Amino acid sequence: MGRVIRLQPVGVLGDKLRATLLHEMLHVVLEERAHPKAPLWLREGLVEFLAGTAQGHVAELVRRHGREVVLGWLQRGLPP
Repeated sequence: MGRVIRLQPVGVLGDKLRATLLHEMLHVVLEERAHPKAPLWLREGLVEFLAGTAQGHVAELVRRHGREVVLGWLQRGLPP
């Protein structure tokens, strides 16, 4: 992934501008640390969790194993 964030025009984003910027900046930060084989569902789920918008599978993994453990999976790969 690159370091360029392309957004819809501000008029289109409207009230979602702040949330969209946060989401995309979290992608930039996480992608720099992600293992090349980290699955897309983990990458996207962690972004949504860290942005406070996730209630899905990754949020459950964080509740069960802890944020640092799941972030470690992003960097090192999923456990067997």
